[in-house]
Amino acid sequence: MFVAKDGAVEEDDDYIVTYMHDENNGVSSFVVMDAKSQTLDVVAEVKLPRRATYGFHGLFVKRWGY
Repeated sequence: MFVAKDGAVEEDDDYIVTYMHDENNGVSSFVVMDAKSQTLDVVAEVKLPRRATYGFHGLFVKRWGY
């Protein structure tokens, strides 16, 4: 998902945010990357206490519990 940076002026002044799961070590993370970077430099990474399931990125919920 793209999230605009504060004060963004150019089209690619965004962050790309996503969930990732590493099958090799079993760790899931929420990752923020610089969309302007050719290599998608990681700006922030938060380790999650539980596994992010496959398909989670495609689940949009209006309110929790629905």
